Amino acid sequence: MDYLLNSNKNPALASHEEKRKHPREECFIEANYLTRDRWYRGSIQNISDGGAYIRSFHGRTFSPGEDIFLIAQIRVLREQLRGKIAWVDPYGMGVEFQPMEFHRSF
Repeated sequence: MDYLLNSNKNPALASHEEKRKHPREECFIEANYLTRDRWYRGSIQNISDGGAYIRSFHGRTFSPGEDIFLIAQIRVLREQLRGKIAWVDPYGMGVEFQPMEFHRSF
């Protein structure tokens, strides 16, 4: 029976889930992000202590290893996060947050 349940999973997402250290929470948070010295708009589709999946509104192609600076309205505070693009797909990217680089501005 397990093989039937597992067969419906997206294999590309399953490989990313296996590498995750922190469980992800589904969400929809509009965000701005800076990479390649240019600002873009997107949305955070899921997030954890270690990273997030950002859906890009611009259809741009980014590469794993690129630095990213993310600003999102989470709770009542504006969160500023730094990270690296860990993987990409046709709709967005997985971002791994850099440890101890978490800042809040009021």
